[in-house]
Parts: sequence; C-alpha cells; structure tokens
Amino acid sequence: MGFNNDGAEIIAEQLKRVRDRIKIPVGVNLGKNRDTPNPEAIKDYEILFKAFEQTASYFVINISSPNTPGLRDLQSGEFVQSLGARILHHQISQPVFIKLAPDIETEDLRSIGALCGDKKPYTGLILTNTISTDLGGLSGYPLKGPSTALLRLARTLVPASVPIISVGGIETAEDVMERFTHGANAVQLYSALIYSGPGLPGHILRELQSKMRRKGIRQLTDLRQY
Repeated sequence: MGFNNDGAEIIAEQLKRVRDRIKIPVGVNLGKNRDTPNPEAIKDYEILFKAFEQTASYFVINISSPNTPGLRDLQSGEFVQSLGARILHHQISQPVFIKLAPDIETEDLRSIGALCGDKKPYTGLILTNTISTDLGGLSGYPLKGPSTALLRLARTLVPASVPIISVGGIETAEDVMERFTHGANAVQLYSALIYSGPGLPGHILRELQSKMRRKGIRQLTDLRQY
C-alpha cells in the first residue's frame, strides 16, 4: 500500500489552512516515496521537512512501515546517522522522533538510541510500527506484546531522559498505565479508534483519572519502574 495520500504539497497546504484553529500539537509522519531507491531516501525526507516546517509541531521519521518495500532496511545505524547529520545541518526546530519496527535488531536499536536526546538529531523514539505479514502491516491487539517488549528493551538501552512514545495494542486505561510503568512518556492510539470511535481518548482519560485517584498516583510518570 505504501503511504497513500495526495502528496506533500497538497497535504501541507490543507494543514496550513486549519493549523491556526487546531489547539493541540500536530505531528507529521514522514516516509519516503515507494518508488524512491533507498540510497536516495534522504532527499525525500529533506523535501518533507521543508514542506511542513511551518505547520508541524513535531516530526516522525517513519522507516519501519512494512507496506513500503525495503523501507525497514533504512533502520540501519548508517542511514539514521546520515539523516541525523542532515537534520542538524538544516537546524530543524521541531522535535524529531524516529519510529521503529517491533522486530528491529537490538544493535540497530542501540545505535539509533545513541542518536537521541538533547543536542542530538533525534528527540526520541516511537515504539512500534506494525507487525510485517504477507498481507501487510498487522496492528491492534496482536501488536501489544511485541510493542511492550521492545519498550522494555529500549529502556535498558537509552537514557531515561530520552522520551519514548509507545504505540501498539493500546485500548484501555490499564494498557496506558502498563506502558508508563515500563518507561513510556506518551502513548498513541490507532486501531482501537476504529473499533471504539473518537470518544475513546476521553473515555481512557476519565478511567485513568479514576484509577490514579484510587491508587493515590499523582502523575503517570510515578508508575515508572526503570
């Protein structure tokens, strides 16, 4: 499937028209074109940074979708380091997160984690993208275990100061609390929104508030066990 959309210029213009009315942070997920060879992928990301420089609150470097052939090969430390050098060169002012696959090699995770943090090209990590299958990326409940496992591993490899956004199989307040227990700084919802609708975030927040009050927890970061 790749990243089907109308193209960066059209999407950026649409976002520009509504950006002033949106009172929440807006992240822009960046991925290379399906037909761009991997050796030329950095050029695509540079074009995308430029297109959304005035509208994005933060960027996500997506090099882990299984729906674009060969994209996950860019998770090598060499590519991420080269792209990071260009991010520093262009002086990107927004936070830049990098989104990784659930089956990334430990050494690649370690190398990428070393490029995250203050005064480094990447702000933090997003863990994880979908599970690769013959039919494309598998998300939702089957991703819960692998995503949580990689979050726990990442917290042994990167400093506590490096933010991690956890995603994959999060459906309930309990899921959110579990991710924060294992070191997440924020979470994202995807598949659960399809099944539960746009009211899900509000429902989860109300449940969180209730559970935290009962347990005497003042903030989610108090749950951390790393």
